[in-house]
Amino acid sequence: MKKAVLYARVSSDIQAKERTIESQILELKNQIKKAGHKLVKEYVDDGYSGAMLSRPAMDKLRVDIRTDLFDTIYFHNADRIARDVTYQNIIIGEILRYKKQIIINGVDYIHNPENKFTLTVLGAVAELEKAKTLERSMRGRQYRLKQGYLMSNGCHIYGYTYIHKTPERPVAYVINHGEAKVVRYVFELYAKGNISFREIVRKIKQKNIPPRSGRKWNWHQIRVMLHNETYTGIRYFNTTTDTNALSRFEGRIKTIHRVPTDRATWIGIKIPPIISQELFDKVQRKINHNLECYRNSQNTKLLSGLVWCGICQKRCFGYHRNYFVQRKDGLKQYQRTIYHCPQKHRHNPEINGGILEPCVLNMIKNYLFDSDKL
Repeated sequence: MKKAVLYARVSSDIQAKERTIESQILELKNQIKKAGHKLVKEYVDDGYSGAMLSRPAMDKLRVDIRTDLFDTIYFHNADRIARDVTYQNIIIGEILRYKKQIIINGVDYIHNPENKFTLTVLGAVAELEKAKTLERSMRGRQYRLKQGYLMSNGCHIYGYTYIHKTPERPVAYVINHGEAKVVRYVFELYAKGNISFREIVRKIKQKNIPPRSGRKWNWHQIRVMLHNETYTGIRYFNTTTDTNALSRFEGRIKTIHRVPTDRATWIGIKIPPIISQELFDKVQRKINHNLECYRNSQNTKLLSGLVWCGICQKRCFGYHRNYFVQRKDGLKQYQRTIYHCPQKHRHNPEINGGILEPCVLNMIKNYLFDSDKL
């Protein structure tokens, strides 16, 4: 009696919740019983896309084919193996290399040109089906947005409470009055005074204003908040897109680059406003003005790459470090240039540029203006 295993997969959370994978397993068990084989193990990927080669159960199966655990593998259909023709060929090639029998939809897969061609066609059809499903879902989403239906996009905006859709009511954003006070405070604080994002964070912490659970206040949150046009009463969608949207869903692109879309293609849906449009515009003008002013320069420092550590002989890099001094008129922020060794030593791994740079300049002057030394 041959030892057999089965592999079953569903890709979406909806399919996983509806337990459609159980029907696959039941059908495969019936096929194994009818063939007189003994089921020794089940490999189940519940909620994993076939567009990805790496899946927990599939990875385990590809390891076990190198052992004597089983002789035959049962698949419900070719697209359960993978949605991509290349991935199908990789997996089937590995299985055949270790002389395992493959049963697809109750039919013994024999490695010959006819079956290889059939499997390639089925894989191409599965790829096309995946692409069409993605295109239809994108088109349906755009249509619902244009009809005025709100969507979360997995983004819960500070200042609003996201109300999920129910049979009685549609999706909605409701103002969280406690958080809305913080939003107004941040916008008014930035609009009135000469203040940085980090200083706003310090003032918020001094007032003991709690962030949302599991998070800490930081300057990036303030920056995102001050740029968020949603607070004026319009939630915009379709503002960015992936440079390789389709390839991302096929699992071929690991690094995702999002780029802004043309504002003419944005879809805006009205929600309750927290701040006025005038206040938002004033803040944007001030942010743009500050961007045009001098900030912490990213240019190479005077001695960057020219200073070596005396212990590890590594080049030291230069950067600006912020520090604060309490003055009579309040806490003041200053910068100093630091040259830092990239290695971790017990000795002091950095030196103040205010000490090092004048010494180097004096040495250069002594040589340049002394003809005997030249």
